[in-house]
Amino acid sequence: MQRYEFRILGADNRAKSVLCAIQINDFAAVRLAQSLLQPGQGVEVWRGMTCIFARNHRPARPAFTLGGARLKPSAAD
Repeated sequence: MQRYEFRILGADNRAKSVLCAIQINDFAAVRLAQSLLQPGQGVEVWRGMTCIFARNHRPARPAFTLGGARLKPSAAD
């Protein structure tokens, strides 16, 4: 049995909930995490310090360019 941490992510790509569970293997943990999701949410499944699964969240984008100018929000934001 392994201990897993589930991070339920909102549309802003931030953890809205963090849950812990003990599952028999990675597959069972991923299936459980997917069953917890509601539309528009993403999830990360962690086993210790290793992220074993991530779904439906946008990668974080930088707030500034290398020149220091502020990025404009995209149409999806």
